Amino acid sequence: MHYLRHILFLAFWGLTTSLFSSSQLDSLNIALNNAKTPAEKLSILNQLFVIVLPDNKTKAIRYADRALTISEFADDDMGKAIALYNKGKYLQSENRLNDAVTYFNSALQIFKENKKQLWIAKTDMQLGQIAKQNLKFEKSLELLYNAKEIFEKQDQFSKELANIYNNIGGVYYDQKEYDKAFEYWEKSLLIRETMNDSIGLLSAYNNIGEIYRLSNDFDKALEYYNRAISINNIFKKQGYFPVIYDNIGNIYISKKEFDSASFYLIKSLDAAIEEKNESRQAFAHISLGELHIALLEYDSAKNNFQLARDIGIRISDLFALQESALGLGKSFDNLNQFKKAFNYYSEFKQLSDSISKINSIEEVTKLELSLMFENKKQLNKIEQEKREWIYFIIAIGLLLIIIIIAWLYGRQKIRIRNSDATRDNLELEGKRLLEDIDFKNRELATNVMYMVKKNEFINHISEKLIKAKIHFKKENIPATEEVIHKLQMNVDDQIWDAFEKRFEEVHKNFYTRLNDKFPKLTTKDKKLCALLRLQLSTKEIATIMHHNPASIEVARTRLRKKLNVSNTEINLVTFLSDIE
Repeated sequence: MHYLRHILFLAFWGLTTSLFSSSQLDSLNIALNNAKTPAEKLSILNQLFVIVLPDNKTKAIRYADRALTISEFADDDMGKAIALYNKGKYLQSENRLNDAVTYFNSALQIFKENKKQLWIAKTDMQLGQIAKQNLKFEKSLELLYNAKEIFEKQDQFSKELANIYNNIGGVYYDQKEYDKAFEYWEKSLLIRETMNDSIGLLSAYNNIGEIYRLSNDFDKALEYYNRAISINNIFKKQGYFPVIYDNIGNIYISKKEFDSASFYLIKSLDAAIEEKNESRQAFAHISLGELHIALLEYDSAKNNFQLARDIGIRISDLFALQESALGLGKSFDNLNQFKKAFNYYSEFKQLSDSISKINSIEEVTKLELSLMFENKKQLNKIEQEKREWIYFIIAIGLLLIIIIIAWLYGRQKIRIRNSDATRDNLELEGKRLLEDIDFKNRELATNVMYMVKKNEFINHISEKLIKAKIHFKKENIPATEEVIHKLQMNVDDQIWDAFEKRFEEVHKNFYTRLNDKFPKLTTKDKKLCALLRLQLSTKEIATIMHHNPASIEVARTRLRKKLNVSNTEINLVTFLSDIE
């Protein structure tokens, strides 16, 4: 009964909020037309951006750009900082992360100069989310915890604090630390329930349900997924139904309740079709394919994976293509069509390689675009200064002495601007080089993890074919042996040698300085140092070195002793990063 009252409240709240937002938007537009000063217009434009962004990004960016233009003339530092922050949020929503970081950092500098703690926390929260998207988990947690401390001092029950807890949980979730993720998502849920934050509850229930699903507590997972569905039946937020129904369907596959699984997976597909979300349509077909494999209906599985593959080709979704290729490989494997199975397994491998390469290209492109954007921004500022001084000289007219003084002052200011632009470009170049090293570190880590996983996968398939070979017809054995041979030819025997060669190219002096400072380190110690230098987690290092995580933790403790940093607060990763 309590939960029903809560849902009824959300329905009423959603209706009144919609009416209030519409009324508030009209009032602000009227106020904007009547505003007399640049500072007044700037304040109203910033408010309009916040209201419009969730539903109309096109209109929101117009407000943000107009606010930024006016901020150059308004005598309002905080208004300018908020305008920069808003532009950063828009760029973040468009996944232009490097550009977003530039605007957030500019806003953060002004917030710090004016000691605006809440705005500092809000900006750190956004920068923490971007660091998470860039897989910089330690940096992300550092920023999010900074924001958390500020919000906790201000109010123990606020929407911002709930968002921070939710974001921290997301970082731990991405690192597969599900207990920590659950801890922070529960904190977020408590605040959202206390505040009756409907949209926040939709996300919170889905997140909690995902933790229970991964923990195989399917009844609890279903309870929270159904709560999320009840809320979204009211607010109709796009993107949630296809995902939630797909998760529920996969729960029922795990429970071997195949009729229920089919019901929810078809609902997921229908919701994705209704939202015209082709990516989710592809993944709904992939889940349906897995259902048919569980039912031993391999032809139906093959058809669903093929539909997913067709959509992936049409929309150039490499992840959908990757998963559908793996599914087709399993389908043909179970249909004893081993040559086709091998072809799709090979396609799966090629797509995995392509995704790794594309990620690398995207990182380089982001760096280049960031530098181009900053240069263009500085040039526009200089041109704007020139135009302003020309208008000023014309307006002064006949006052020759004032014209000369103003012209000299203007020229001096332009020289300062040029000097600032040069300094900023040098700083950007230094930042680009640091980001390039970070990108190469991630590429090294990705390659070694991929080679380990690839070898394990190829060996598994080879062993399965070898065991099955004795049951094949005599005329099929040569073809099978050829497939096994080709698979085994793809095994990388020199994984670590290749890694160390690439590592030496990026960090040329690392091993030399390490040997000079700590000559008693073993070969295994040096390997662990290299992997820690790449900021890999304990679980990732355990996978690469074929040990369990507990053994790696022991090895880290021993390494701290050998490096003379035990019983200190020195961070081991930071210590190794400072060895040049």
